[in-house]
Amino acid sequence: MKNQSIDKIAQGYFDLIHDTKESEENLIKRAKVLDAAAGLTKSLQLHTQRRLTGKLNSDPAATVAKLFAAFKASVEAIK
Repeated sequence: MKNQSIDKIAQGYFDLIHDTKESEENLIKRAKVLDAAAGLTKSLQLHTQRRLTGKLNSDPAATVAKLFAAFKASVEAIK
């Protein structure tokens, strides 16, 4: 695993915290984004476990794309 990928994730969370620190409304939005991110993380974790156990669906890349599309849609609704 590349440290650069982990650094990007950490920087994204740092930026989210920095960008949403000014008002209660922004804190509420931050909480909703973090909930969506937690859901994405859990879904990706389950997808990874399925891959490790050989219980793949026919197109794993499409599954990941759908997970990210759902995450993006839920975050867009928060804005």
